[in-house]
Amino acid sequence: MAGRRTGTRERIKKVALELFIEQGYEKTSLREIAERLGVTKAALYYHFPTKQGIIEAVVADIGTDVDELVAWGQDQPRGPGTRAEILRRIAELVTGPWGDVIRFGQTNQAAMRSHDVGDELGSKMFAVVGLIIDPDAGLEDQLRSLLALVAIYLANLPGLPDVLGPLATASPEERSAAATAVARDLIGLADPASTLRG
Repeated sequence: MAGRRTGTRERIKKVALELFIEQGYEKTSLREIAERLGVTKAALYYHFPTKQGIIEAVVADIGTDVDELVAWGQDQPRGPGTRAEILRRIAELVTGPWGDVIRFGQTNQAAMRSHDVGDELGSKMFAVVGLIIDPDAGLEDQLRSLLALVAIYLANLPGLPDVLGPLATASPEERSAAATAVARDLIGLADPASTLRG
């Protein structure tokens, strides 16, 4: 029974994000979410009585991913290989489970700000930045490490304008691969075979 409840919660979050992206957070009602899911409003309320609750659950999922990444990174030796693996894992998350959340954030910036759901996530992401940036490195090397993280995020933004040419028309997989290659280059690790796994 618990697995079924978990599956229902996951479906609700997925469908709600789709609707929030399609028509906006403010314009989407819980009734519309329930209709898209094919359930009653009462069934939806059982899991999430408010839209805010859905967004908080989605952000909590990302927070858990970030916590796991930080815990893994803190157990690894500091160095370019660990930083490269952290960047690879972030690229995997951005093109996978975080993709819809990024799209939601782009199309619903006012909702993100008004509900303060991004504050906790932002502070967690600084812990990831702390793993990527070598505190003993010079200013330029620290900036390269930070730009590596930004490259992965920017290359995976949905709806890039056509003026960007190949970056806008490439598949998500191609953009992610290119961003990861650029990120690796920025941190001085061009050989993918030397990336840590595990």
